[in-house]
Amino acid sequence: MAFRRLTPALSRAAKTFREAEHGVKFNSSVPNSIPLPDEVDTKENEIVAPEFTNRNPHNLERLAIARKDLGWKTSWPKRDYWYRLRFEKTQKHVEGYIEHCSGHIVVSASTREWAIKKHLYKTTGVAACENVGRVLAQRCLEAGINFVDDKATIPWEKHGEGLKRFKQAMTEGEAGRSWRAPRRESSEGGMDVGAAQFPELLPRLEELILGCDFVGLDMEFTGLYSDRQPSLFDLPAEWYRKARQSVQRFTVNQLGLSIFCKGMSNEYIVHSYNFFLFPATFGQMDSEFSCKASSIQFLSHYGFDYNKFLKDGIPYMNETQEKKLQHLLSGNWMVQSFDKDKVKKVIDQVTCWISSAEEEDSVVLQDVYGFQVIELQLILRKAFPDIWTIPLEDEKLMVKKMNPQYRWVLENTAFDPCQREQILFSARGFTNIFQTLVRAKKPLVGHNMLMDLLYLHEKFYKPLPEKYEEFKDNLHFLFPVLLDTKNIAKATWKEFQFPQVSYLLELYEMLCSVVSPTDQICPEIFHSNDCLRYATNKCPHEAAYDAFLCGAVLLKIAHLLLCRKTGDQTATPTFSQYVDVLAAYVNQVNLIRGGVQKINFSGLDDLTTRPPLLLATVKGWHGVTEEQIHQELRTFCRFDVCRLRVNQFLLLANNFKDIRIVLKAYKAHPNLQISVYHHWKHSPRVTTFLQICAIVASWSLLAFLLGGSYSCRV
Repeated sequence: MAFRRLTPALSRAAKTFREAEHGVKFNSSVPNSIPLPDEVDTKENEIVAPEFTNRNPHNLERLAIARKDLGWKTSWPKRDYWYRLRFEKTQKHVEGYIEHCSGHIVVSASTREWAIKKHLYKTTGVAACENVGRVLAQRCLEAGINFVDDKATIPWEKHGEGLKRFKQAMTEGEAGRSWRAPRRESSEGGMDVGAAQFPELLPRLEELILGCDFVGLDMEFTGLYSDRQPSLFDLPAEWYRKARQSVQRFTVNQLGLSIFCKGMSNEYIVHSYNFFLFPATFGQMDSEFSCKASSIQFLSHYGFDYNKFLKDGIPYMNETQEKKLQHLLSGNWMVQSFDKDKVKKVIDQVTCWISSAEEEDSVVLQDVYGFQVIELQLILRKAFPDIWTIPLEDEKLMVKKMNPQYRWVLENTAFDPCQREQILFSARGFTNIFQTLVRAKKPLVGHNMLMDLLYLHEKFYKPLPEKYEEFKDNLHFLFPVLLDTKNIAKATWKEFQFPQVSYLLELYEMLCSVVSPTDQICPEIFHSNDCLRYATNKCPHEAAYDAFLCGAVLLKIAHLLLCRKTGDQTATPTFSQYVDVLAAYVNQVNLIRGGVQKINFSGLDDLTTRPPLLLATVKGWHGVTEEQIHQELRTFCRFDVCRLRVNQFLLLANNFKDIRIVLKAYKAHPNLQISVYHHWKHSPRVTTFLQICAIVASWSLLAFLLGGSYSCRV
């Protein structure tokens, strides 16, 4: 369009030049290299400045290309942002303001201002929060602030109605543009690892694990518990027997690792990866597992990719399965029944082709995937001694006619994927990473990680043994240092007066708010360049994200414990110092709904922390069941109920506080009397034994008396 507008002007200029009596002389556009005496040399102006200062950082911010320490949506209350929205509500007023990364307040709105206060009935109500948000959004728009970070309050206050209305007012209307933050492009491709990417990534992963400080671990399963649910009445051995049946029935569909490496000063670089896993199949070696509908629904709600799990899952096997595969490879194996038709079709196709093919001719077979590629190559090479097979991309296999002598040379090279060692290596899949973890002996960190440890043993090491003590010994041999953040948080929340939180993400956000931003020695956590998704996004119940949260929570709690112990705010602590301050919690893993609070993998389990049993005696409530007693008490907490007699039930809770509450609430109840259970007083066996003893004593006394009176008469 610009050239069209210039066309008439250029035509008139050309016409003028033609009508002139003299020609037009054009000077060269190339400057004279020899400066005249009265000219100033300006070559220095053409030098490119070694440093560039951006006078308007908002441009780069909006383009999402400016580096600002892991982006915009970061952990409160760090200053990794340009502008942050803050919301504060006191007993008398509501305040909202925009904070610059330097700490200065650039825009604010408050019910303290008369212009706002005079329109409000109450300065702390929901309407006040909403109107402060509207005024603040308009002022942001007028000040030229178009993007802010949305960490507006401390995590445990984020569900209040006032804050919701405040945020809603900030996002609505024309002024709502000031609330939205830019989406930063990041390299996320390396985080979700399937079978296609795994071989290329394996050397890098092994290098990271061997050189790291510790590893965070989390898993997602196709189901959690089978029909036999764990109970608070179960001691560790009984709990293990129930969990063992569930682990043998279900499988791992996603495993997350967060590898924490110490960087410069007190920085930790995190490499997080999601591994989609699927059991290895080869010939007659197959696996079966169950899925629970509730587990599928739960993971689907959080965006789990079941297609990648089923179609691109990384194979794995334990030592027993590997020995079986070695036996299959050493002799003849049978093809699975559902593959026989496909194998027969392929052999017929190659037979028809090879009869007319010449040497160096080739044919491509379609729709060959997974371990079918290996199996078909072994079958075809055994059936046709004058061919060579080459696996291709997109589920294809090339068959090439070849001289038998040249084929013998290729078969004895290290690059043949059908070599026995190569097949075993490919079939092991993720087990190679597991073996690297075992070899590295790095601290393994998890949250409620007992089920994760059971699956690690069953799926990647050996089938779970029948004896509970043998399982503990095996795990301690594999991983000498285990750190469970659930157990650590439960043991330290009273010491630091933490708010009670239920989930791992809430625990992480709470610790982020507790650790002071002015603490110079607090460990800083940065995500690696190929794992930046978690720098800007929250992904709960994604295995790698939960593994990252485990490691971050561990560092923050360890830092608080170390500061309380030493009080030294000058020296930069090392990770070994963090491990030393956590020595009391090493190898102590939280037990979910069991007879003890935790399991000790390096010693005997502590049975003294178990809450006392309660005895519920029913009066005037005929035909009562365990479920009815459970429903009656669920308003206080979750009790496990076990029938003792027709009208008596045993009750067990998870903590001492619930015991005290129920004893007080049912002290004078007309139909349900609850008291502390005493074995010598309430046990049916002891009662029966005492009754028998009383009867025997009575008969003995009676016999003695009767015998004495008879002697007197004689």
